[in-house]
Amino acid sequence: MKLRTELLLLLGIFLCVPGAFAYDTDGHFYTVYVIAMDSGFSRAEALEIATMVEYTDWDTRTDAIRWPSGDEQRRLYHFPCDSAYSAAWTERHSAWAKHNVNMALKANNRTKLGIAIHVYQDSYSHEAYGPVVGHLFASPSVHHPDYPFRWPDTYMGMTNLVYTILEQYRANNGLLPVTRQLLADFYLSATKFEPPRWREHTGVWPSSTKDYNENNLQPRLDWWKAQIAIKFAGVALPVYQKPAQPILDEFTKVVGAYALPDNEADLDKSQWAKSNDSQFVPLTAALIDATLPVTNAAELARIMEMPIKWGARRLATRAAQLGSDASIQARLTNETALGALLDSAELAENPALIAYIVNYWNWTQIDVASQLELRLGSESFKTRMLSAALLSTASTLSDPALIKLRAAYQAAADSPLSAADRAYLVDLIPTDPEQIALRAPAAVGILRGMLQYPDSATGAAAKLYLTSVDTSRLPQDGPYDSVRLDAFNALNGQGAQSAAKGARYWIIRSYEDFDGEVPHSAKDASRLAALGAIWTWADLAGDIEALRAAAVALSSYDTHDAVPTPLVDAMKASLARADLADLGLDIRNALQAVTGQTFLP
Repeated sequence: MKLRTELLLLLGIFLCVPGAFAYDTDGHFYTVYVIAMDSGFSRAEALEIATMVEYTDWDTRTDAIRWPSGDEQRRLYHFPCDSAYSAAWTERHSAWAKHNVNMALKANNRTKLGIAIHVYQDSYSHEAYGPVVGHLFASPSVHHPDYPFRWPDTYMGMTNLVYTILEQYRANNGLLPVTRQLLADFYLSATKFEPPRWREHTGVWPSSTKDYNENNLQPRLDWWKAQIAIKFAGVALPVYQKPAQPILDEFTKVVGAYALPDNEADLDKSQWAKSNDSQFVPLTAALIDATLPVTNAAELARIMEMPIKWGARRLATRAAQLGSDASIQARLTNETALGALLDSAELAENPALIAYIVNYWNWTQIDVASQLELRLGSESFKTRMLSAALLSTASTLSDPALIKLRAAYQAAADSPLSAADRAYLVDLIPTDPEQIALRAPAAVGILRGMLQYPDSATGAAAKLYLTSVDTSRLPQDGPYDSVRLDAFNALNGQGAQSAAKGARYWIIRSYEDFDGEVPHSAKDASRLAALGAIWTWADLAGDIEALRAAAVALSSYDTHDAVPTPLVDAMKASLARADLADLGLDIRNALQAVTGQTFLP
């Protein structure tokens, strides 16, 4: 009991010295900030990473001075080692030190990466110490292991490996590697700087926290600030501050799940880990809303601060929702940026961003077609076929581009398509008969092939139907007449639910009154019965687009076609519903056509 009492007394004195169980702010915050800047990150990103590294020493859930129950906390965040505390000790660059770095890289979580880098750095300064008492009794002073200038080889080895961690993080996010501009001599000079009065702190305890900060720590921080001002001229100096609340919220989540296995066999010993594929979740295929307001000012500032190519990469991989911001568009609407944006979207497997950039940004002075033509040879199926779809609607195409475009569709027609490829491609194939005939004749073969698969039959049939529905430009007895008949038969075979789900392809047009010269024909009765079933299903499912398409189809009928009374009543009921107000005009037009009555808003 006496020993424990004395230990607590010593600890009480020790607790007066912040950061006493780790590299100080120069070893964590400033060192990591400089490494991140030199690795190609923007100031904002480097500051975020370095802040999280430093904050690990200050949060009560991760600091090293909890006593007497903090053994596991010290093991997790400062002395990565075996959980057998009585014999455990820290080893630099060990599997224990690397494990959570790899977990952070796999999860692609920068908050977790900052914490893990802190722990990894401590594996160097804390080598041969364990989590029970840390280096509380280090000689000649408790701080001795944390001075870069006392252990230059250890510090130099640590900085080199932190570079490789950040290089892997960049690779995981599709960012190009950057040649280091700061050579080993820079970090060696950091190890040669000794505060004028550091020798006064070689006793077991510094005389006071104030004395330590003013005469030992502050001169080291001033040295770093002076070097940063020289090496990164024109860039505002970094200042460590407690992280903003959103980052603290993420910190809380990470700490809540942070763990270090008890057994070495369970450690990830990679050098270093690639990001899990599961972390790269593509955006929805729907285009980004061009009117979407900017909601992330920090992300916007970060992109605007980056060089153009890095900003484009950031936009494609992490902040596509900011693409509608006018300031970003003004900065990135040039040929260099367009190439970088398209390359980035391809690497990030984010074809929706390609469509958004091309369709909604102003490229009046830029040759977009040539950039898309380059991507007709992409290894990515999605990028290749999206580029083809966009080019198929271009106002003009060069002969070489036209040849490449046809070849892209032909290659898709000749290749077996997976279910995912079919689902993706059926949305992209153009339906204008002239475009199909001139630029993508193989697309008809692709769609016909899709008719045999239940997962794509509805969409393929709809697209086939639309390739031939405009008879004003192609004669009815032309080459697509048989295609139209095949498509119509396929569509008639679809149940109400499948037909309604395919409404975005305008498949309901197959139920329009194309034999308008024959009142209430057998074909009319069949199609109206199908429309009634579709309306009922779509109404129950709340499928507004299916209802809209059905209303448009019904507006082609007239009072002579004997539209079933239950269907008319269903339309009237829908017209009265507040949640379907957006469909009012379409439903009123349909009701007026089939009843001859006017329905006011």
